[in-house]
Amino acid sequence: MSALEYLLPAHPAESLGSYVRAKHDAGDYRVGILHVSSVPLQEKAFGEGGTTPALSARGWMVIDRGRTSTAKFVTGAQCAEANAARSILLRGLQARVDALTLDADFVVVPCGGFARRFTRELCRLPVAAPFEVLHPSRRQWINNGSRPNLLAPRELFARHTGVWSR
Repeated sequence: MSALEYLLPAHPAESLGSYVRAKHDAGDYRVGILHVSSVPLQEKAFGEGGTTPALSARGWMVIDRGRTSTAKFVTGAQCAEANAARSILLRGLQARVDALTLDADFVVVPCGGFARRFTRELCRLPVAAPFEVLHPSRRQWINNGSRPNLLAPRELFARHTGVWSR
């Protein structure tokens, strides 16, 4: 919930995802969230009692190596299996991007190194540069909120959700 708390302090009890979903349900598509993967890439994200994919310990390790690699490019990890998995993710993300109808003023703000790595390699996606935006997990936006690279996305979000006033 800290992402929305940072972007729009008037909505601290709501998650960013539920806020965006409510906007879309009301016919307002000016803001969206596009994850690199359409499923969680961490086993713990499925929670206890949830349906966790039947991957071996090695399978989860390969996914984790691909997720945590600091390689500059999608297929730059030292693990060939991780590169193969990331290539599949890139193709899936590209297909979802290709299905979007984008306005002329469309802007993408990749959040975190993993997202930046993938957006750099996408076709037809205008990426807001030179943003180096942290991933919002672990309250990183709240704890680093005065950084200029976080203030610009906050302003963009406010402007495109209709709460911007100058």
